[in-house]
Formats: sequence, structure tokens, C-alpha cells
Amino acid sequence: MGFKIMYYVTIACPTVEKTLEMIDQYVAHGVDSLQIDMPSSDPFGETDFVKEMMRNGLKNGYSYDDYMDAIRKVREKYPAIAISIVVYPDVIDAIGLERYMAFLKEIHAKDNILCTDEEALFEAFDENGLTYISNIPYNDPEYGIEQNQRFKDDPDHMITMRTKRRTDAVNRRCDSWKDRVKLVKEGGLRCKLYAVADVQTAEDVAERKEAGLDGVIIGNVLMRLWDQEEELWKRLAAFEAYVE
Repeated sequence: MGFKIMYYVTIACPTVEKTLEMIDQYVAHGVDSLQIDMPSSDPFGETDFVKEMMRNGLKNGYSYDDYMDAIRKVREKYPAIAISIVVYPDVIDAIGLERYMAFLKEIHAKDNILCTDEEALFEAFDENGLTYISNIPYNDPEYGIEQNQRFKDDPDHMITMRTKRRTDAVNRRCDSWKDRVKLVKEGGLRCKLYAVADVQTAEDVAERKEAGLDGVIIGNVLMRLWDQEEELWKRLAAFEAYVE
């Protein structure tokens, strides 16, 4: 398996129509893996930029049926691309858990993100054969490695790690990406290992690839350039140059 990149978008940035238009452009420029977020009333893990986009989406009169139908259109138009859905608990509550899981199966979503620590939701996903991304925290990688041991023999399971290399937190003995990847491998995990957050430039992507990561997730850095398309496609092309 070669190095891959997953690109994050919010389904209403600033409108559903604009996001669908930009997804068409992304795919035309070579993107084959998307992570799609639906607006939440409490998107605690997002940047201020994404929070504002979500507030606008919720104010513009869209329903979660509209958001799901928009994502269905993406899947119908591009059956071969990988789609991952990011979800917050209030979104699942609004849609209904059974209906939401049926939606994920319908669009063949995998490597989804559950923005919660509610074990019952993860168990429901497991029971329904739905895959999700887990995490190894920067501050305590040993704990994260232990928590992910049940996936250790699953090469298709995706685990993310923060891209920040230094912190004031207690655990500072892994200051380089190579050290951190080595620690994960020595911990027995053979899963897909992706860097997440703070990937801004092609140099950032190159650093993660050279360290032995399997891929990166590009956050809202490209979404911020949707009204500056010359720079947007230049940046995306520089990222895509590292995809294998």
C-alpha cells in the first residue's frame, strides 16, 4: 500500500451547492479520498473556521436529510472514491442511530470518525460492520498503543496521530515523527497510520511520508482557499505529488 491523502470538507461550506461544486473540482484534480463532515451544533473538535461554516449551514435552512442526500449524490457520481464521514453526537441524535448507520452502509463509507467517547456507539458500529478511525494521543502514546491493541492485526484499520512534534505535556521523549512511528511499530500495531491536523504545506506532507506514515488527512487548509482557486489548485497539486 502506497502513501495516501484524505481531504476534509464540510458539506455546507458555505452552502451545500458550493461544496458539491468543489468536490467535483477536487476529483477532477485527482482526489480519490474524501472525509465529509455534517454541521453540528456543538463541533467541539473543529477550528473556528469550520465552526463558522457549520453555524452558517445550520442557519441556512438545510436539514440532515438535505446533507445526506448531498453526500448520496457524491457517492452516485463517484462510485470509486473513498468516503469517510465525521459525526458528532447531536447529529446522530437528530438522524437516529439506526438510520445513520444504514446511511453509512448505503454510501459505502469507511474509516469514519465518531467525535465521542461513548463506548455504546463504537460497539454499535462494530456490530454493524462499520469501520472507524481510532487515535493515538500525542501526550500519552503508550496509552494509545495499548488502547488500540485489538486492531493490531488489522492492516486496514486506520489510526491517526497528531502532527505536533513538541508540547509542554509530560511525555516528550518522542520529538521526531520517525521516533513516534517506531514506537507504534514496536508496540505491535500493523494498522494504517495517518497524520492529522496542522498539515499545511507540501513540506509537511513530505516530512510525514519520509517518517514512515501511511498517509495524512488534510484539514481545512484547502477549504480556506476556495475563493482563491489559483492558489488552491497549486497547493492541492503539491500535496498530490506525494500520493502513490
